[in-house]
Parts: sequence; structure tokens; C-alpha cells
Amino acid sequence: MESLRTIWYDIKRDLKQNKDDLEIPDAQGYYWTLMVADRLRMQHIVKRRSGAFLTTFVVPVEADLVFTERRYITLPRNVYDLDLDAGIQSLSYFVSDATSPDFKRVEMFRTDPSRLRTRNMSAYQKATATHPYFWREHARLYFDGVHPDLEKIEAKLLTTLPTLSEVDAENLLDEPLDFPVELLFPLKEAIKGMGRFALALPGQYLINDGTNRNTGQVVGVPEKTTSVNDPLVNTGE
Repeated sequence: MESLRTIWYDIKRDLKQNKDDLEIPDAQGYYWTLMVADRLRMQHIVKRRSGAFLTTFVVPVEADLVFTERRYITLPRNVYDLDLDAGIQSLSYFVSDATSPDFKRVEMFRTDPSRLRTRNMSAYQKATATHPYFWREHARLYFDGVHPDLEKIEAKLLTTLPTLSEVDAENLLDEPLDFPVELLFPLKEAIKGMGRFALALPGQYLINDGTNRNTGQVVGVPEKTTSVNDPLVNTGE
């Protein structure tokens, strides 16, 4: 499986075939790669609807400091913002079953605060320990109906690719990128298009001194083309 570094270096090598005097900073290339790869990966997940990129987390349950009766978890990773919170595939926990020595797996059902109030007025839809609800507020998932002593939730999530800051902080540059192999070609072609456009912009000609350059160095100025109508050239003779 390719890493973020190998994908960008492959693209960078192709971009320099025709413009060896020009260079795009590696940090910019890594950002482009993550941005485009994350979009293609989300489209792939929606289209295929497989579990290839599903991740299971065991997340501790916390208590709200203002409304102490509220219980919630904080998403351990960013998830895709799909329709009806489909990036959260399932939330569940286990409770003891009085009819057997085994534990019963309890699934949580998605709702929103306005619908939850209506459902709690129904004897059949009311939130209970065996039929709990959850709703999302930014990175928090709040629960209704769970037992107050519940400590952990099993969460199956469709998480996004790491951000560039997370890649730097966790040293993930050379780790395998969780990305479909069949989409590597459209990924590289999309980034090459962005790179060619950036390199074609006026004022982006870097001075080629034969050394490796760091990000943020001075950009050279392209030579000015003299017009044939310039008075210094066209003397009228």
C-alpha cells in the first residue's frame, strides 16, 4: 500500500519532467494529496457501501458537567459527514440478560432532540436501557435511555483520512495510506492538474541554484518580454 510520501513524490517527479526549474513545496503537495484523496475515498464509500474502511472503537462514556443526567461520548476521530449521520455506522453496548447467562447486545438508534421529545411521550418508542437513542452535536454523541453506570460504548465509524497536522504530529508520512488502490490513478491525475496550473501562474518561477530549497524562499521574477512597439526598439527608421 502506498504512503503519503511515495504518492506525492511520484506526482512531483512527473511534474518536473517538463518544468525542472520549478518546484512545489512538499507540504503543499501533501495537503493536496490528502484533500483530494479524502474526497475520492468518501465517494468510493458511498458508491460501494462496503465495510472496507469501517473502524471499530471502544470509547469511554462521559457525564455532562452542566446537565449531569446527560451521558455522551466524544468521537475519537473525524467521521465523514454523510446523510443522516451515516458516518456513524453503529453504537452499541452489552447488558446482562436475565433469561440466560450471556450478555445481550443493545443497538442505539439515531434521533434528534426535537423528535426525541415526541418519542419519549410514546410508551412504545420511549428511550430505555434496551432501546436507547443518540444524537450528534459536533464531535459529541449524546445518549438518552442508557444506564447511568454505563462506562464504554462500541462505535463503528467511517473515519476520514488524517489531516496534515495529524500526519506531522503522529509521524504518519511513511505509513500506508488507507486509500483504495484502484483510485490511485485518478488521484494522481487530479493533483497533477492542480500542480500544472500552479506552476503556470506568472511570478511562480523559482531560481534554480542546484540546491534543495526550503518552503517560503524568495520567488524569482520572470524576464520581461520587450514589445516590438517599444520606442527603444522601434525607432521609425
